[in-house]
Amino acid sequence: MASFPDLRPHRRSAKAECSAASKSRTRLLLAVSTALLITAFVAVTELATLRGPKALDTSALLTRELGPPLDSAPLVRKPAHDLKVSISPQGFRVERGPHSLGLALLGGKPQHVTSFKHGISTKTDFGRAVVAVSPKKTEQYLVVDKHHGTKTWSWQLDTAGLTPRVGGDGSVGFIAGHRLTNRFVIAAPKILDLRGRDISPQGLRWDVARREGRWSLQLAFDDSKLAAPYVIDPASYNVGAGTTGPTVAAANIALAVPASVKLGDLLIAHVTWKGGTNITAAQPGGWTQLDQTRNDGVNIGAQVWYKNAAVADTTGGTYTWTFTPNAIGTGGIAAYTGIDKSVAPQVSQLVTTNVNDQVTYYPAITPATNGAQVISVLGFNETTANNLTPPLAVGGVVGAAGTNTDRWETANSGHIASELSDFTQLAAAAVNTNGANTLNPGLGKKVSHVAFRIALKADVTNPTSSFSLVSVSPAGSAYYSGSGTTVWYRGTGPNCAAEVQVAGKCSFAIRNSVADAGSGPASSQFSALVGAGTHWTFTNSTVSTPAGGPYDSNFFAWSTGAVEAPTDAIIAADNGGNTDTPGTTLTFTNDVTGPAVPAPTVAAQYYTSLSVPVSTGGETDTGGSGVNASSITVQRDAIGLSAGACGAFTGTWSNVTLSGGNDTTVTNGNCYRYREVAADNVGNSTNSSASNTAKVDSVAPANSLSLTSGSPAGASYKSGNTIFYRGAQSGGGSFKIRNAVSDAASGPASSATAALGGTTTGWTHTPSTV
Repeated sequence: MASFPDLRPHRRSAKAECSAASKSRTRLLLAVSTALLITAFVAVTELATLRGPKALDTSALLTRELGPPLDSAPLVRKPAHDLKVSISPQGFRVERGPHSLGLALLGGKPQHVTSFKHGISTKTDFGRAVVAVSPKKTEQYLVVDKHHGTKTWSWQLDTAGLTPRVGGDGSVGFIAGHRLTNRFVIAAPKILDLRGRDISPQGLRWDVARREGRWSLQLAFDDSKLAAPYVIDPASYNVGAGTTGPTVAAANIALAVPASVKLGDLLIAHVTWKGGTNITAAQPGGWTQLDQTRNDGVNIGAQVWYKNAAVADTTGGTYTWTFTPNAIGTGGIAAYTGIDKSVAPQVSQLVTTNVNDQVTYYPAITPATNGAQVISVLGFNETTANNLTPPLAVGGVVGAAGTNTDRWETANSGHIASELSDFTQLAAAAVNTNGANTLNPGLGKKVSHVAFRIALKADVTNPTSSFSLVSVSPAGSAYYSGSGTTVWYRGTGPNCAAEVQVAGKCSFAIRNSVADAGSGPASSQFSALVGAGTHWTFTNSTVSTPAGGPYDSNFFAWSTGAVEAPTDAIIAADNGGNTDTPGTTLTFTNDVTGPAVPAPTVAAQYYTSLSVPVSTGGETDTGGSGVNASSITVQRDAIGLSAGACGAFTGTWSNVTLSGGNDTTVTNGNCYRYREVAADNVGNSTNSSASNTAKVDSVAPANSLSLTSGSPAGASYKSGNTIFYRGAQSGGGSFKIRNAVSDAASGPASSATAALGGTTTGWTHTPSTV
């Protein structure tokens, strides 16, 4: 674990380095740098300072950090005039100003403490715990003698009222009210080998947990595949207070985004410059002016902007404001959480010039709602060195009248300064207090300044949850409709033993797409499964990634034969700390009953066209999960039609697609029967009974004509389509026409002879259908 004062000058202008005397130097940077070292070998020369009975077998890094061994040394150190560090075998506690932060390793069984000039070393059951103190950092190393496989390292985190959270950049920031403080930061963890190369496992990240009113910091990873020895050594950096800016006229000023920013935060930026109306300050993209630019003539100008933190802001970086023409400027960016971003910030302003006192005057503001974050911002037309006193709070969380938290006071030797202070107000009330400066009266009076007050509405509206199932394995074995509180699963049927997503079990995850128009989604808590019985498993968790959601649970898994109806409570949270407690309790219900599916309606008849009407519908599900409309399929079984008789159906069913309710893929000379197949939403499938049989005969029968019963014999004769007769036959004559109809499909049915046409004089015939 390590604590650092301001070590991020690279975030400032290079021209400002020599004159930076900002209050940001009083801000503490804390980095947890837990070094897990397997002490394999160290060159003899590296251990020169650890000779004798109190020498340690450790790396040159720790040798340098600890210094020479001592017989005894105090456990309370003051490495800097404003810094107090208490060290112990478990860890340390750092105090600076009104805030403190303590970290204590949980477990390890410490014993046999050895003192050194800059810290202590303690033997533990895993190796050694080392605490090293210097003016710039306080750091704990865990020297580990062997691999531990998958292990969670835990520290008790004493935040003195601050709320820790893991930022979008992987660091741990601390929240006071609505503000992301600039006192402490625990940097994102890294694992390095002894050459300094990054060998961090994928997904390495801090976790913070709160149990029984106490916070803990946790780091879980599997070291079995890491090359040993290795070091967990997160980088440490400032969280982004004020920026001194250029001390001589320059084209721009770059303001650093604070560390530990998360999606959903609100960023407030302030820039003030020498030159007033002679200068134009152009903001970068994505920022919105809170008020118009305010100037005291050509002496000083200032403006404030706001921005909803985007994904890119969660990894730090800078934003650049451009001056036209060049100017001396200063300012900074502050971050706030739990703000209702659906409501525009309130803002008021005041320009003060040539007043013969040392008061810094601020405009009044009355927040519209309770719980607002009130921010006071000042552009001061003189160089300061911790000489600005922020205005008092009104109705703040520390009492009716308390001092604002001074987030920064920049001191630009180009005779300009920026200050930002804030407090969280309990009940809405007018804020009209002023600040002061403690400069020598010759410098502190008649100093023009531009001040703003901003009120940010706290988010007090609960988020909402919206659920869906993801990663269902095997596909279709579990179902959630998108509403209600029932998740359906199929306890018997799927081959859960063959599954690999969760070995030997069927499984799914629940996705909570949390919605919150105010401060934005923060997390989803998936509680322990109740009523899991012997078939179900689940590891409860609170999921906060990805930033803004959606949030996916661990896998809910069941083995074949499950019949239980377990329940799980899911609670959504936003960045304002609002939750939908008690949340939504989902019940997992077994469904092993397929839907009821009626047989398709088909008329039992011959069809002389290649189209058979098939009517389906009326599926119902009694198992509960409902009919899966996409599963409904019409199938047919076909057999040949011969002489009007259907062959024996073979039960070979194939899918068929209806066109306008008709099967238009039938062919002549076949018999068809149909069935409907439908499944419910967890894969239980039902085949309907077979429909009536449709006989398709689309080909007309063939005629074969001949003459019979000719009288007198030989008086009539047929050739082709012509019948010849002997008209001079004494007494006339007669004959019949025989039609030997042929039809391979439905078979011959009849033959019709029509009335005689043409000249019928002397002829007789009675039409008939035979």
